[in-house]
Amino acid sequence: MLTEADTLYDRICASLAGPGGRLEVTEVPVRGQSLPVFKAAPPNLRDYFFGLGAGHGDLPFIVYGDERLSFTETLALARRYGAAVQSRYHIAKGDRVALAMRNYPEWCLAFMGLVTIGAIVVPLNAWWTGEELAFAIQDSGARLVVADGPRAERVAGAMGASVPVVVARSRDAVADHQLATHGWDRLEDVLDAAPAEPFTLPPLYPEDDATILYTSGSTGNPKGVVSTHRAVIAALFG
Repeated sequence: MLTEADTLYDRICASLAGPGGRLEVTEVPVRGQSLPVFKAAPPNLRDYFFGLGAGHGDLPFIVYGDERLSFTETLALARRYGAAVQSRYHIAKGDRVALAMRNYPEWCLAFMGLVTIGAIVVPLNAWWTGEELAFAIQDSGARLVVADGPRAERVAGAMGASVPVVVARSRDAVADHQLATHGWDRLEDVLDAAPAEPFTLPPLYPEDDATILYTSGSTGNPKGVVSTHRAVIAALFG
């Protein structure tokens, strides 16, 4: 039996998702099926990020310890990240790029920059062993790995230098030795050499692939699960 709270909840949802609501839901054909989608949702993550940030300027967007990045700074850095992987590694729309990193601001910036240029991001579990990281990198067909120091070491130990690795937060003497030994790039150096903007922004459509997330692999190797721009944005709106 519905309670008064249930009835109120249903009424609020109907108002938000119904015709004219802020989160109006409509039906559209998606890969041969008629599916419910948010009518006002942007068509891709590039439009989502840059539309989201346009009106917030100097308000804080990323907070990490004593570090602060405003919306304006974050979006400018995200564009530079996209420009960096385009110019240094020739990453293009549809290429897979793995993120093997703990929750640093660089994770967010790399993700935003990569989807902006149409790359498919493969976020990897930062707790994984080197063998687990190597499996997902190879299975997904990643052309580049963006990693912090510990994850980069695990990857190098498991698969050598078969895929380029760019390392975040690596400005110290130990890191210099590691970079020289493995032939890695330092993320800060790659960014310093990059143009401020990507040289091209490909068209991005709702059904373009955006991410590949790997399952836990409790009954064997993890399985890569693809999500589109539409799917990721629908989860955010939901």
